[in-house]
Amino acid sequence: MRILVLKFGGSSFVDLEDYRRVAGHLEARLAGDADKIVLVASAMAGLTERLRGLAQGLHPAPSREALDALLPLADTLGAGLLRVAAEEAGLRATSLAGSQLGVVTDDNFTRASIQSIDARPLRRALEAADVVVVPGGQAVDAQVRPTMLGKNSSDLTAVVVAATLGLDGCEIYSDVCGVYSADPNLLRGVRLIERVSYQGVIDLSLSGAKVLHHGAVAEASRRGVRIVCRLNRGDYRIGTIIGDGPEPRSVVVDQRSLVLDVETLDALERARACLQAAKVPVVMLGAEAPRRLVVTCGFFDAVRFLAEHGIQAAASGLRLVSTFEQGAAPRRDVVREEDAIAFGQALHDRLFPTPPPAESVAPAPVPSAATVAEHLLPVPPRANGSGAHRQRHATGSAPGVDTPPWDEVIGHLRSLGKPTVRDVLRRADGEGRLLIQPRCGVGGHEAMRRLLERLEGEAQADILTLTIDSYTRLCRFESASHMLEVDPQGLNGYPLVSHGHLRGRELDAALRAPLQIRHGSPDPRALFDVAIAAGITAFEGGGICYNLPYCKDVPLAHSLRCWQEVDRRCGELAREGILVDRELFGTLTAVLIPPSLSLAMTLLEALLAAREGVKCLSIATCQSGHFVQDLAALRAIRRLAARHLPGDVEVYPVFHEWMGPFSSVRQTADATIFYGALTAHKGRATKLINKTYEEALGIPSVEANIAGIWMARAATSSLFELVSVPEDQVEEEVTAILTEAEEIVAPVLGEADLPAAIVRAFADGRLDIPFSPSRHARSAVVPLRDPSGAIRYFQTGNLSFSEATKRRNEQMLAAVVRSEAFDMYAKLKADIMHFCD
Repeated sequence: MRILVLKFGGSSFVDLEDYRRVAGHLEARLAGDADKIVLVASAMAGLTERLRGLAQGLHPAPSREALDALLPLADTLGAGLLRVAAEEAGLRATSLAGSQLGVVTDDNFTRASIQSIDARPLRRALEAADVVVVPGGQAVDAQVRPTMLGKNSSDLTAVVVAATLGLDGCEIYSDVCGVYSADPNLLRGVRLIERVSYQGVIDLSLSGAKVLHHGAVAEASRRGVRIVCRLNRGDYRIGTIIGDGPEPRSVVVDQRSLVLDVETLDALERARACLQAAKVPVVMLGAEAPRRLVVTCGFFDAVRFLAEHGIQAAASGLRLVSTFEQGAAPRRDVVREEDAIAFGQALHDRLFPTPPPAESVAPAPVPSAATVAEHLLPVPPRANGSGAHRQRHATGSAPGVDTPPWDEVIGHLRSLGKPTVRDVLRRADGEGRLLIQPRCGVGGHEAMRRLLERLEGEAQADILTLTIDSYTRLCRFESASHMLEVDPQGLNGYPLVSHGHLRGRELDAALRAPLQIRHGSPDPRALFDVAIAAGITAFEGGGICYNLPYCKDVPLAHSLRCWQEVDRRCGELAREGILVDRELFGTLTAVLIPPSLSLAMTLLEALLAAREGVKCLSIATCQSGHFVQDLAALRAIRRLAARHLPGDVEVYPVFHEWMGPFSSVRQTADATIFYGALTAHKGRATKLINKTYEEALGIPSVEANIAGIWMARAATSSLFELVSVPEDQVEEEVTAILTEAEEIVAPVLGEADLPAAIVRAFADGRLDIPFSPSRHARSAVVPLRDPSGAIRYFQTGNLSFSEATKRRNEQMLAAVVRSEAFDMYAKLKADIMHFCD
């Protein structure tokens, strides 16, 4: 009987259609070279981390035993869905839970070691079905408590299953078809390694390469199980065979590595022993760095772990780059994060000085959400000037993401026949009139057109929005196109790249008001090209504000480079007399953001944009809910810009209505909208980004959007000139905001290489964002509301505040934090729920 063991990783399962695709592959294998198949399934991309996030929302540090009871649900769900897909394909299928598999481990929860394996459950299942689906990485201990074999340990399950069934091989499917001379998502010109030794892959994995789990390869070596790596799409081609092959020639750029410094050699040895005992991969750097070691497993708080074991260690902000050559010891270099990719590319070019043959070049991977979030590509070179411009972006294998020649794009922009966003901003600013712009975005083209036409016709919106869907934001263009075909209503925005620039032009031509793109992408290059080709003249975002508030592990240096390219294109257009409005998303994580921090981040992005030739900037801040502080924040925008930006850069203040939790009671929600609009009007904002009374209920209806616009417009009536502004209080707050913002940015403003300085400052906490999900921000800053409701700094982290600034914030919060009833978490929750009933 021919039995195959196949393992499909999380990148194989982005949506439900992927389960059908894999089931089709199983059907083909059963019709060809297999009688029975055991399939090891990983969780759908990102689901395990979502469960972890839910747990941490209840408890900041759940016990490892509790996590082992919870997190396997993600893989179990994936296995169950795959069984359903196999049954739909007409296959005889069954599934086993981790507790039914016959694998027993010790009780080292989250990193358990296998103690024994009983083959009988698998064999019984294979007798009853042709396809047996099992979740990866799961087992039980002697007391039948759920255990996990470690992060990314589905590979280990596949190896163990193959060995238990007496097989000499298993197949591992992922978004690249094998092991390469470097990560094809990071470096150019990488080669596919067709055969490689077990030990070679173990060394690569322990050095931080995103190859197979080192524990799985070690087990395969011990058990004599050959591993065949295959692509998880298309022709499912074989890439690399791991077994009795040669050592690799490779460069590993580990962007998730943690380089730690300790004080003594004894502390170094104790740190190494503690980490290795906990099965945490460690690289020692030897005599050249006698008190330094590197943790390469990613997403592990080694500093805290070592502190719990009485060892003080400091993270240096550097990254590990390892070079492997046959017959030589690995070369280890630690470099600045922002230099790691370029450094690795230089080493790889030295290893492989000639271009690779076409058949050995890595295919462009189809990224999952996690893949995009962790491995966005380096910015490729791009032609300047007005020559032909037809670029296929490497940011997510977007087949056909082509735009017209640059001259044609410029010609179209000059012939729009209606005002640009900058024209509308400039006119309204001169008239002292508040512009109102709604958020809106749906998947289907005709549905999007009808929505925009209703908002313009029935609500007279001044500027209209194309809110982009999440797939496109993450450069997952193929997934967006697929959803557009099968379920456009399932998209949470308009997939402009999938629709293409010609449909974008149709939308723009159907409207009198200009359009703006709102999205949330750390790598917007393809989206920007299509938007500009469509005639859309405003583009929101920046390398800080569209990365750190949204993404878990996108290197800040990378997003800054991507947005630098967008700003450079805007600078080219400005030289052609076409001003694209670049709006900076100062709302950041949107709740409890001190205005000075918002302004500091947008100032840095504004300086970067101005250096590339951008001439029109909208700088946004979000409503805090404190009237005086919000007025001061809006007024401070122009003053801060006047201090630092060139005189020929136009600046327009933008106010986002309340971005926190909304009341589900319509009267309260409407009052919140009115209050925000009145604040924007009194604060002399040029534009208001509007909300609706249905914010608490889900995606707002078009009727709610229309009502929200009219509610906001009512607040700008001259009737409300009777609402007075306490000018002395506002000016006092403006002074404080400007002082704080200047102190925040002071450590980087004098640096010649501003992007690199920003990256270093975030690494050591001199720049920071509260509540950020990113590992590239410390989130050590904790804001709280003072008794009046204004947002102050409770914990300042490592921000470069003067003692006077720290004292002022402490005094403002003294009555709050010195109360016997003070509980920081309860206070944070209450402050975030500021406008909720």
